[in-house]
Amino acid sequence: MTRIGPLDVPGLIGAGRQYSDLLPDTIDLEVGEWLRVRLLNLETLIQAKQEAAAEKDRAVLTILRRALEEKSRG
Repeated sequence: MTRIGPLDVPGLIGAGRQYSDLLPDTIDLEVGEWLRVRLLNLETLIQAKQEAAAEKDRAVLTILRRALEEKSRG
């Protein structure tokens, strides 16, 4: 838990991939003057959520797919 909300940091993602496996499929995002974070790109995030067995992961797939469609159009 952080001061601004929960933070989910899994040890393995999707089909058992680790951070080093996924690094090429990330984007670097500046969150503020003092913080930069690495995030999975949408394509890889969707793939990881599809591979996950957790209901919470599958529940967001529609939203993520729509975001990818919007990104592709613009």
